[in-house]
Amino acid sequence: MFFSRVQIKLCEEALQYLKGLAKGDSYATHQLLWNLFPNDPDAKRDFLYRAEQKEGWPIYYILSKREPVATSNLFSVNKKVFDPVIIEGLQLKFNLRANPVIARKVEGKKNGVHHDVIMEAKKKAKQEKLSEESTEKLKREYIIKWLTDRAVDAGFTIDVKNLCIDAYRQHRALKMNAKPLQYSTIDYSGILTVTDTEKFKNTLFNGLGRSKAFGCGLLLIKPCH
Repeated sequence: MFFSRVQIKLCEEALQYLKGLAKGDSYATHQLLWNLFPNDPDAKRDFLYRAEQKEGWPIYYILSKREPVATSNLFSVNKKVFDPVIIEGLQLKFNLRANPVIARKVEGKKNGVHHDVIMEAKKKAKQEKLSEESTEKLKREYIIKWLTDRAVDAGFTIDVKNLCIDAYRQHRALKMNAKPLQYSTIDYSGILTVTDTEKFKNTLFNGLGRSKAFGCGLLLIKPCH
């Protein structure tokens, strides 16, 4: 695996991409980063990424099975082999941008329909006529539960008392001749403890949750000390 820090250079080639970014189009980012893996155009996506900004300019953290290649002047790529030593009981600081949704069964449909946990919490609060303060508490409970429910199978536990939840955002991805895809994200950060080495490595390499093609699911980690 390779962990890379990718920046977009200020050049004429970047202008078309930046127009899509200005519109909040996540699909534009998805298409752009595919250019770092040109050797097998028929390959399925085998990388995770996290989009950030530094001084108003886009920067990407990418975890990939293939080594990224800067084939044009558009990219500045700093990369290294990623093979962390993971043992049970290890505590790590983490940061995760996730698309927290829950599936609800719908009669007549094989697959469940996915709902934003924030919207679900608001719906329940409205039904129960909760106060604004109680609604905010319920939203936080739903957000935390989404992560703790998945952490068990992902090979870790989290310190809920020190869990930070930030930056709830709604996004859209525009694809030619297709209906815009809308999704939401939440940033989690805190301290986790590894409970199952193999499951945790699988989570690191394959991500957590949905919307991975749009910058969700990459679990960023670093030592506590």
